[in-house]
Formats: sequence, structure tokens, C-alpha cells
Amino acid sequence: MNHYAVQGGKIAGVCLAGFLLVVLAHLLTASAIERRGEREIYEHLGALAPGRAFGLYTPVSGNEPVLGFYPAWYGPEKTESYIVAVQGTGYRGPLSLLVHCAADGEILAARLLDNQEIPGMGKTAENHDYMNKFLGTGAAKPVPLEPRDLPPQDAEAVCGVSITFGGIARAIEKAAAFIKAGGGR
Repeated sequence: MNHYAVQGGKIAGVCLAGFLLVVLAHLLTASAIERRGEREIYEHLGALAPGRAFGLYTPVSGNEPVLGFYPAWYGPEKTESYIVAVQGTGYRGPLSLLVHCAADGEILAARLLDNQEIPGMGKTAENHDYMNKFLGTGAAKPVPLEPRDLPPQDAEAVCGVSITFGGIARAIEKAAAFIKAGGGR
């Protein structure tokens, strides 16, 4: 019986040492990982709205799929547009997007970030040209929600990935509606 207690104590000691090493590694790397994530977000913001300055991220609750927004401006701190973080649903799960909207809700740019879509299919939405289908919509012109709402050449480009297209389109539409309704002000 005493032998088992000694062996159990040794195993518990090894487990405790392993746990402490994992905690130490987390403490040493967590802030670096967080800084890297923030740097990547600001790189995306700069690509979506070149030449603008950005305010702090403001989280939004109760307005799914809108997660939050960044105010954006040129020159003196007069907000002229917003970058809205939204989450849509694609063929293989959540689609994280940043959508640059003018103050009236017009879509100025959009970018698909984190997603699990299939390479060569839904992943094509990561290409800059893919999001051009939505530019200029959201204010006076409705956001295209179905491939049939697009010009023929664009509808052909989303053929076979209509679930991904629909998830992105609905998320972009919600971002525009949020800003049109006064979100961010």
C-alpha cells in the first residue's frame, strides 16, 4: 500500500510540475500574443481605411451579428466613418468580418478575417476583389443578399459558394443597418 502512495505522489509531483510550466509559459507569452493580435487588427483597419486615424474599439451587445466598431476620421477628430466588426455564418461555421461604412451606412470596404471555409471555394471570399460586390451598397442601394441580386458576371463568381456568400452578405447588411440607425454615435 505504501508503495502505491509513493508512486502516486511521484505522479502527482510530475503533473504539478507540468501544470506550473504551462502556467509560466502562458504568463510569459500572453501579452506578446495579445499585442500581436492588436497589431494585426490595426493592419486590417489601415488596409480598409487608408490614411485615416481610428478611435478605440467599442463593443456592442444585443445587436447580433454586430460585435463592435472603431470610429475613423481624417484630420481633426471628426468621425466620418466606422469600421464595424461583425460575425456571419458560412458553410463551415463563423465568419469574422470588418466592414468599413460611411456615416450613412454605405459600404466603403470589407474584409473577411477568421473563417473555416473550404480552400478554393468559400476561402475565395478572402480575396480583395470578392468584397467589391458590396461596395456602394448599404445606404441608397441595398446590399445584395442572394447571387441573383448581383450582375451576371458576379453571380457566376459566387456560384457554388452561396452559403458563404449569404453569410457574408447578411453580416455586411447588418453592419450597414447598424450605422444607418445611428450606431456609433
